[in-house]
Amino acid sequence: MATGKAFKKTMLGVSLIHGQFRALAVVKGHTVGSWVCPHPIESFDHLGEVLAEAVRETNFKGTRVGFLVEDLACVHQYHLVPPMKTADMEIYLNRMADQEKVCEGPAVWRYRKALAGRGRTGFLLDVWPKDHVDKLVQACQEQNLTPIQMFPLSAAFMDQILTVGAEPDEVVLLVTRAWDKVVLVVATGDGKPLFDRFLMPTDEIKIDHERLGREVTRSMLFATQQLGQRVSQVWLMGEGEPFVAEELQPHVTIPVIPSPILPDPSYWIWVSLTLAANHPFNFIPLEVRKAPMRRVMKKVSAGVMVGLACLSISTTGLIEGLVAQGQEYSASIEPEIQSLVQERDAWQTRYAELADLRMKVDTVKGLYEPPLQGWFMSYLGNIVPEGLILSKVMVEREEGQWVVEIKGYGQDNFNASAEQLTLLEQELTEGPFHVVMTQSWREAWLAKLRQGVRVNDTKEARGFSLIGHIG
Repeated sequence: MATGKAFKKTMLGVSLIHGQFRALAVVKGHTVGSWVCPHPIESFDHLGEVLAEAVRETNFKGTRVGFLVEDLACVHQYHLVPPMKTADMEIYLNRMADQEKVCEGPAVWRYRKALAGRGRTGFLLDVWPKDHVDKLVQACQEQNLTPIQMFPLSAAFMDQILTVGAEPDEVVLLVTRAWDKVVLVVATGDGKPLFDRFLMPTDEIKIDHERLGREVTRSMLFATQQLGQRVSQVWLMGEGEPFVAEELQPHVTIPVIPSPILPDPSYWIWVSLTLAANHPFNFIPLEVRKAPMRRVMKKVSAGVMVGLACLSISTTGLIEGLVAQGQEYSASIEPEIQSLVQERDAWQTRYAELADLRMKVDTVKGLYEPPLQGWFMSYLGNIVPEGLILSKVMVEREEGQWVVEIKGYGQDNFNASAEQLTLLEQELTEGPFHVVMTQSWREAWLAKLRQGVRVNDTKEARGFSLIGHIG
């Protein structure tokens, strides 16, 4: 599963989308189990029981949990307002959240500033029932789990702009589909949001590309007229099903480019886990996230206090004994002191000899160069997918590290070759050699797509190059 962003977390990722509960257990960045609840979750009151079953079914051994939530009671809005100070904006947002909430009780809200022009300020606002957040936190605590992050689905969509490889100052429109929505996200290439839109498709199976083209054009015009930003590219995530770039292109005046990433429901859970805990859309309060650390500190403090008390009592008794024994006691321990001094000198001599031996071992190790090229070539021969042809493989020692360069081309079409290259790169980075990639194949292929090169025509167009060093 490729997301464009690597991480080493151990966490149980949970998506709760309109009552559908799905869990993904991740240990040090690797998926170890998944589970889908067979029945919809109609109330958060018994969510603790479902969490317990998810932990059992995925065999998850950790304690940290992250949520991705979408519900009719959760509101997501885009606002464009005159510029104002941060304090005034928060007062305004609090009033807007109270107006836009659809729940009866109190609400909690999070916001993220968006790029805007023409003397105005834009922001994305999410409003949730406070009861939802409280019950999710309570359900975790009942199962001795710690909720670390709780994101709305919109936060995962906005993060995907970073996967297309656009220039930082380019404005890109990303189209994808998740559950019952078609999502349009407009942002710069470095991930700064402008705005997003959510469309309800007229057909659950097939997308109306003409209607989608009109909505894309409306979004482009809004960006130009209201924000002073020109959209340069449209990216489709989910090419072939349900989107087809060739069918959308006649209805859009700028290039339409298919993304090689094919998301599924578990993909969006993975994306949410890559988001930082201090993300502005995280609904888990800071005091809840820090609770495990506070409990540990309390235990440590209590242990230190007990230790100091015991030490104080012991020290008092020792001093009283020394005073009572006086000179007689001092004379009796003198031989022991001399013995300890001699032992100390002996140990210092041994430490010096050990340091000398270590220096000799390091010298010998520096003279030995392991046959790593042969080992790597043997491993590479076992992991290269059948659809890839290698034209050059080089493993050389440069400046104290092993540099790897692999060139070749794909025999199959664009999508198949992209999947094979993704698999090869994953085997190299996560395999026994832990290759750190300094040049991936993705940037070159995305550049070809932006230039209009038909990568399915020739094997030269499907050529690739991977450069990295062995970690």
